[in-house]
Amino acid sequence: MEIVNRKMGVVMGKAYIERVNLNCPICKKIVSVLPSRLKKTKTIYCGKDCANIGQTTSKRFEFKCEECGVKFKAKKDHGADRRFCSRKCFCANSPDYAEKECPQCGDIFKPIKSS
Repeated sequence: MEIVNRKMGVVMGKAYIERVNLNCPICKKIVSVLPSRLKKTKTIYCGKDCANIGQTTSKRFEFKCEECGVKFKAKKDHGADRRFCSRKCFCANSPDYAEKECPQCGDIFKPIKSS
């Protein structure tokens, strides 16, 4: 085996790109990855077990529900603050799910969102 260039060369007729060694943030094992993979993800884990642990223990923030006022912890949702503690509180606060009065008979009903 002969490497023509350390960064990119040919090994036994196949292209060779030098890998980068990183430590798994959970178990500290050394993980060897291609440089292109570092551009796609922020954190590299050694396997699925460590990835699951890393994703379930990610940083959670404390929020206050706008509907009921209860304090709850959750991950940030795409950079935005979480507003409600549950689906029930979300639906109670949403104008699409609010109770309305029928203009013909005067009965109060909850509209159903069409799909």
